[in-house]
Amino acid sequence: MDSTLKRMDEEIDLQETFLPLIAAWKFLLLLSIVGAILAFGVSFFLRPVYEANATLFVQSNSGLSKALGDLPIPIATHDTNSSYFVTLLQSRALADRVIDKLHLMNDPLFTRGDHLTRQKAVIRFQDNLHVIDNKSGSLVISVRAGSPRLAERIANCAIDALDKLVVTASRKKAGFTSAKIAETNRDLREAEDELRRFLEKNDIASVDYGTKAMIDELRGLEASLVENEIQLEQIDSDLRNGGDLSSLANKEVERRALESSRKYLLDRKMQLTKKLGRLPEIAAKYARIQRRLAVLSKTYEYLNQQYQMARVTQQGEDTDYQIVDRAEGLKRPVSPRKLVNAGIGGVVGFVLAVSIVNIKSSRGRQEMLRRAASRSVLEDSTKSSHLHV
Repeated sequence: MDSTLKRMDEEIDLQETFLPLIAAWKFLLLLSIVGAILAFGVSFFLRPVYEANATLFVQSNSGLSKALGDLPIPIATHDTNSSYFVTLLQSRALADRVIDKLHLMNDPLFTRGDHLTRQKAVIRFQDNLHVIDNKSGSLVISVRAGSPRLAERIANCAIDALDKLVVTASRKKAGFTSAKIAETNRDLREAEDELRRFLEKNDIASVDYGTKAMIDELRGLEASLVENEIQLEQIDSDLRNGGDLSSLANKEVERRALESSRKYLLDRKMQLTKKLGRLPEIAAKYARIQRRLAVLSKTYEYLNQQYQMARVTQQGEDTDYQIVDRAEGLKRPVSPRKLVNAGIGGVVGFVLAVSIVNIKSSRGRQEMLRRAASRSVLEDSTKSSHLHV
C-alpha cells in the first residue's frame, strides 16, 4: 500500500496544484474585491495624519577635518556638525520649549483625547518629529500631526527653538559680559555714593601731588588687573567648552601670557599699596575710594565695549546652519492612504482565497489517495484469494 501511495503522489504535478486555482477564479476575485472594499471602508474611520517638512543646511567642517586628518595620530572626525543638530532636535529640552510655546498639552489635535502627563507629551512629540540626516549636509525635519496647520507650527517652532539652544562663541561672550556689566554697575553706584559722602564730610586739600600721582598709578594698575581677570575668565570658559585644536592651543598661549602679566601687575600694586599705607588716614581713605571708583569706571567702560563687540559679532556670525525651507503643511494626509490600504486589503483577500482553495484541494487529493489505496488493497486481496483457490 505504501508503494501505491508513493507512486500516486509522484503522479501529482503542478497542473494539479494550479488547476483548482484556475477553476476557482471567481472565488479568488470575489474575496480580493471584498478585502479591498473592506480596507477602503475602514480607512474612512481612521484618524487622518498630516505632515510638514522643513530643511536645514549644516555648514561643513571639512577644513578642520582635513587638518586633523593630517596629524600623525588617528583622530575620529566628521565632515559636518549634523550629529550635534540632530541631537538638539531630538532632545527633551527642545520638546519642552515647543510644547510650552504652542500649548500642545491643551491641543486636542495633539492629545487626541488622551490625558497626557508631561513625560507622555514629550514622548509623543519625539515620536512625531523625525530628523533625516542626508549625506549632502542637509537635515530634513519631518513632523506629523492631526492637521496640516499644527504640523507646520510644530516644525517651524522646533527650528526657532533650535536657534535658542545653539550656543555660539559670541553668544557665550555676550552672556558672560552682560552679567559682569550688571554686577559692575551696582558696585559703581555704591562707590559713587561712598565718594560723595566722603567729600561732604572731609577736606581733602591736604593731599599732595605725589600722593595723587601714586593714586593715579595704582588705580591704573587695578583697572588693568580687572581687565586681565575678565580676559582670563573668558579664556577659561572657552577652554572648558572646547573647540578646534588650533584655537585651543592659541587660547592656552594667550592664557599663560595673561597670567604672566597679572603677576607683574600684582607685584607693582603691592609696592604702591605699601607706600600709601604710610600716608595719613584721610589721604589713604581718599586714595582707596578714588582707586575703587576709577577701577569700576574703567571696568564698566571695558565691559560695555566687549559686550557691543560680541553683539555685533553675534549678528554677523555664522550659526553653522542655514534654514533652506521653512515648514509648510501638506493639505493631503499622508495616512491613512485609502488606495494603498485597498490594495493591501485586496492582496490579503486573494491570499486568504488561495489558502482556502488549496486546503479544499489538498483534502480532495487526500480523499482520492485514500480511495485509490483502498481499491489497491481490495484488488490485492482478490488476487490472493484466487491463487489459494
